[in-house]
Amino acid sequence: RNMSRAWIRTITKYFEDFLEGEIGIEGFCAGYERWWNFDIPTDAELTGNERVLLEKVFKVVTAYSPYDLERNEITIYKSGEEVREIVEQVLSVLKNQNAA
Repeated sequence: RNMSRAWIRTITKYFEDFLEGEIGIEGFCAGYERWWNFDIPTDAELTGNERVLLEKVFKVVTAYSPYDLERNEITIYKSGEEVREIVEQVLSVLKNQNAA
């Protein structure tokens, strides 16, 4: 059971590195999208709630745009601040749920 939870440590570290500025936003978004598409844990390794949380991050990072004008015209696009906010929220919940 513990082995299947290793993804928690990986993704919380990735979120923390981004929030602390170790990873730039473009790299973070591209890396998270790749993780979601190729490396996301199986349903057996995730609770339903975790999948929902991780999908929320996915939806925001795939809609990220660094361009103000573009975001003004296409309202589904997200700002860097919105990416940070969802990552902070999801990281907090994952840490609380997985506290020893």
